[in-house]
Amino acid sequence: MSVKKVDLKNFPFKVERVPDDPTSAPHDKTLYNGYDFDNAFISDLKSDLKTNSVVVFENVFSVNQLPDVPEDFTPTGDKFCSDIVNRAIELLLKTGQIPVSYRSENSGSLYVNLVPMEGESQQAIKSTKDMRGHTDAIAHALVEEESVKGISPSPNTVILICLSNPGRTATKICCLDDVLQLLKPETIEQLKLPQFMVQPQGTFKDLEPLINAPILRDNPQGLRFSHGKITVDKMSSNAESAEAALEELRSIVSKCYEYVVLKPGDIAFINNHNAIHGRAEVGDHKRWLLRMYAINNNTVCYPANGMPSYVLHP
Repeated sequence: MSVKKVDLKNFPFKVERVPDDPTSAPHDKTLYNGYDFDNAFISDLKSDLKTNSVVVFENVFSVNQLPDVPEDFTPTGDKFCSDIVNRAIELLLKTGQIPVSYRSENSGSLYVNLVPMEGESQQAIKSTKDMRGHTDAIAHALVEEESVKGISPSPNTVILICLSNPGRTATKICCLDDVLQLLKPETIEQLKLPQFMVQPQGTFKDLEPLINAPILRDNPQGLRFSHGKITVDKMSSNAESAEAALEELRSIVSKCYEYVVLKPGDIAFINNHNAIHGRAEVGDHKRWLLRMYAINNNTVCYPANGMPSYVLHP
């Protein structure tokens, strides 16, 4: 697994240089200058993000008095979370990325809570159980995927901000390079063919599935993956080979997971195009992460009409 840790303990964050509300103008570099990184350090960070599947920034913030852990995904917008989100945005802008969200997920919220939910609903039970790995926004386009017109690309980066993790619940990571080394060459070729149906994840609403989409692609390398949301048209002439390739991929992914335990004050940048991520069982522990998305600068996107500039269509 390719994980890089960067300790920011000795880099003070100048709060007066960032807006009170991170949703006001999250792309405006003139408002964000909280870290005094020199050019060499920024260059190293950009290199780390290109060569590693996960970069964990440690000691980004301190959690002295944690608010009550929320009970659902909807962010409250309180200053405690806003100050921490500002730090994540600053790191994104320094490394050539911008924060985004999607109109079809959580009403376009810039960030959401990842917390164990109370109750017996399917969503509540799912929020505490072991989560099989996936890439996010699988029914969106991969970057530079010409066959998917008018759909903004899936995020380059998934950002996880750890506020509380008393049970030391691990984030599961499976790197694409590790998987490719174990897949048969003929399987890789099958996964590149536009022959899979991709259903959107449950948090994305009113979004159409992708029909005849590939799972893998080259130049640039990209992956969309979910254990349960990708299927094969059983009536197609190549259904048997496609189903065998998909099953081999699922099997190998399940064997390649490694574990990263985030602690309060950590911010993890996960490459959403070459790493599959999941979560170990949470149980009844009060784990609280914030989750954000980001794309690289100059990526072709489609803004959502009538919504803040960071919200993409669909």
